[in-house]
Amino acid sequence: MAPPGVAQSKGGVFKPSLSSPQWQIFLYLHAYYMAALILAEFLIYIWKVSILPYPDGIIVFDVVLLLLIGLMEVGRIFWGMKGNLTERRLACFISIAMSVTSLCGALYFVLWQTYVLMLEFILLAIHMSFVVLETIFGIVTFSGILKSVPP
Repeated sequence: MAPPGVAQSKGGVFKPSLSSPQWQIFLYLHAYYMAALILAEFLIYIWKVSILPYPDGIIVFDVVLLLLIGLMEVGRIFWGMKGNLTERRLACFISIAMSVTSLCGALYFVLWQTYVLMLEFILLAIHMSFVVLETIFGIVTFSGILKSVPP
């Protein structure tokens, strides 16, 4: 039997696991946080529309952008989990590359949205912290996977 953190291959040879438990934990927790963030943002938008004057069409743009960012986050987290657990370079790379668009979307909601509440700022700062930490763990895992593959 292989010791913890070491996988046994077909020939009975042991090889170290290249998966990152830290990256997996952050991806797992961020999936739940993202669901709560989307729900909170929708409730905040309902409150904003009922209280604050919005220019025509802007609220629709913000809601559609929020949905697109939510869908993109689902894909980013899926590819990150898949790439981490299966130690696949392409899946890890896709997740890392999608982090850039995720950060840009969050920056839109923090900086260029018509009305930004302090609650939204805090929620999105936590989201961006998750994304940055996941990207760092992803890059470390990706580099480990790249080093283990012979040329």
